[in-house]
Amino acid sequence: MAETNNNFKVTAKLILYSLPLIGILGILFPSIIGKFNLMILSSYLAIPLIVAPIIYMKYSGNKISSIELNDKFLSLFLSFYFICVSLSITILYTFDIRPISYYIVITLMSLTILLEILLFKDSKRNTRIVLAQLMIFVLCILWSVNLKYFYYISRTDPIFHSTAIESLINNAYIIEEVFGQYKPFPLWHILCTFVHHISALNLPTQKTMYLTNGLIYSFIPVITYIVSNKIFKNNKISLISALFVTINPDVISYGMSSISRSVVSFLFLLLIYCLSYASNLKMILVSIILIFPIIIYHPASPPFILSILILISVGEYLYNKSENKKFVTYNYIAMFILINLFYWIYYAELIFEMMIQNIIRESPSGVITGSIIFTPLSELFNYIQYAPLLFFIIIGVLRGLNSDEIPTIGRIFCTVGLISVILAFPGPSLLINKLADLNIERFGQYFYPFISLTAALGFVTMYNRTKKYSKIIIILVFISLTFLSVSNDFVASDNPIVKRPFYTYYLTEQEINSFNTIGAFTSGYIMSDYVTIRYITKTNTPYSDKTHILEVDSVNMHLLKEKDEDVFIIRNSELSKRPLKLYTNTEGVFKLNPTWGSGTKLDYYYNDLKLWENLGSYHKIYDTKNIKAFI
Repeated sequence: MAETNNNFKVTAKLILYSLPLIGILGILFPSIIGKFNLMILSSYLAIPLIVAPIIYMKYSGNKISSIELNDKFLSLFLSFYFICVSLSITILYTFDIRPISYYIVITLMSLTILLEILLFKDSKRNTRIVLAQLMIFVLCILWSVNLKYFYYISRTDPIFHSTAIESLINNAYIIEEVFGQYKPFPLWHILCTFVHHISALNLPTQKTMYLTNGLIYSFIPVITYIVSNKIFKNNKISLISALFVTINPDVISYGMSSISRSVVSFLFLLLIYCLSYASNLKMILVSIILIFPIIIYHPASPPFILSILILISVGEYLYNKSENKKFVTYNYIAMFILINLFYWIYYAELIFEMMIQNIIRESPSGVITGSIIFTPLSELFNYIQYAPLLFFIIIGVLRGLNSDEIPTIGRIFCTVGLISVILAFPGPSLLINKLADLNIERFGQYFYPFISLTAALGFVTMYNRTKKYSKIIIILVFISLTFLSVSNDFVASDNPIVKRPFYTYYLTEQEINSFNTIGAFTSGYIMSDYVTIRYITKTNTPYSDKTHILEVDSVNMHLLKEKDEDVFIIRNSELSKRPLKLYTNTEGVFKLNPTWGSGTKLDYYYNDLKLWENLGSYHKIYDTKNIKAFI
């Protein structure tokens, strides 16, 4: 045990002195090679890397101090919280687009919960109250977007899933033409179909999907609390872990999108919960059973989950040699791999083939890379919520590794939380197109428990070891984290604080009606932007086979078509506030069905370009102000 503690403290010392150096190099290196845009973007990671270790050294030796209020004041906090809930609903009902004031109300709700955790004593009653508030808080964030707008599309994946569910509802069996590559894993669609029938709610299919996933995600803070309490055995840290998970950017994003792999994030958290009871035979059995729904819900997710489990196993090998109980055993990992391979080979060979193709395929030019290179300031502001989160993670891992009170698995979890920053946070991986092509950013939806637990430990460490006015600063940092987490362009594209080159994550009823109207009388191709084409093709409308991505002659700046009957659909309301995502044709000659599925040659075109002035040379055949069609 003494050797294990010493190994952890050596690791802590290495982290303490190496992180500031990495942060300094992260700023200096791009400036030396003349990439000042990358220098600007790297600052959201570099600053916490430099500052957090220094802050830790300054305050780590301080005595613990806390402020506690009488429980009779708790009712005041609860009253304020539910006033905020009522106010948030009123705002959603009153405004067509969520205003900035909505984000402020959400931030006040999270602050209220935080103060309840910090200022009142631990008790079963208070814990249950906070967890209930957190469940409501999650629903307020998720449903304020995907249930408010007519058709929330996230990154267009929900369009297909909604269509597949509707097909199941209408036909009661899986139609291969509709499900395509998702035929081997229809569990999510079956679940939503089941909810549709038993609820008897007259909701559009996509709303049923969002309702179902919202209810599932409302339990994430509860399970996070249980896992954290099992590991840290500290009620306040556990409750703050549950709070941090509700404002995790990936939890919010996947909670809103409500697709198959969204459920796998929840199932992975359940798996962590079961694995934390290594000596309980029933839990071991449940952890084995969980392998099957994880694979069947989304067969492409197990490689990410297995990577994390292997990382934990390596941590246990390095730091936990003397203890017999292991969080995850080699046998369990081997079983997971074998079951997964068996399912891939016999039921989901197409998924396996696609993963191999992604590995060997030539890297795309990539709009992700482009947005980082050409719009670093807007990207920086939309990443900046990760800065305070990283600050708390660094404090948390240093505290965890140096504390003899925290069990070995807790320290390993904290180390995994820090390592996850490399893959789960927007950063170096997004600059490398091959990593983007391999969907490395999906690690964020599985690393979130480790991030939240480590950040919570860091927050409690700083709060406990600072004096009154410094505590206020720590709380203000948390407020900024919450506000930025719910108002950035990744989760609040309806009205972000700062927009980035991307599309709005929803379609209006008028837009969809216009697509249907134009599609019904068009004999040629329906040509439009990426979102419109994705919607029309994935909803399996009668005119889905007539769609074609809108091509731009990037040299002469005009639109290309094959024949006179082809129709351009321009989402004018979207173009007035954001660029449209179109296919860039450098040859000036129309290409029939060009390859663009991986993002290759898709670029954003703003409304101030000459391209849109040239529309006057075409005949306008449809105009609702929001949607225009030309032939």
